Parts: sequence; structure tokens; C-alpha cells
Amino acid sequence: MKLRLETEAKLYHLTTMQFIVPLLLAVVFGVVSYLFSVTKSNNALAANSEPLNDPSLENIFQRMANALDVQHLRLNIYKIDLSKSTRVVK
Repeated sequence: MKLRLETEAKLYHLTTMQFIVPLLLAVVFGVVSYLFSVTKSNNALAANSEPLNDPSLENIFQRMANALDVQHLRLNIYKIDLSKSTRVVK
């Protein structure tokens, strides 16, 4: 009787671990993938964007900054190389 209770306790522990470990591995994999994607996107945006410095829009930007209670809005434009585009526009 005592041997059977010890065996059931050991099996309960193993079945619990067999359920938890794959879930933890999936969560860790998801977090690592997310962080890798964020880093890659951040580097691509930093490399291919430039500040928007247009004097004709400065008044509008300042009004938007005042509405948001900030001193200055910093806007960037993402540069796209149209020579590498696969879509042909006629």
C-alpha cells in the first residue's frame, strides 16, 4: 500500500512537469522571438529614417505639440528606395 502511494506521488510530479515544461519553453521562445524582432525593427527604422524638417509644416507641428503638452514633436520619415521596388507603376 505504501509503495503504491509513493509511486502515484512520483507519477503526479512527472505528469505535472510534462505539462508545465513545454508551456514554459513556448513562453520563453515567444519572448526571445519578440525581443529579436523588436531589436531588428528598431535597427532598420533607425538606419532608414530621417527627421522631417519642413518649415511649411513647423506651425502645424507646434500646434500639435501644444495640444499634447510637449515642447517639440520629433517626426521621422522612413526612406524607401523605389529603384528596388517590384511593383511597376505606369
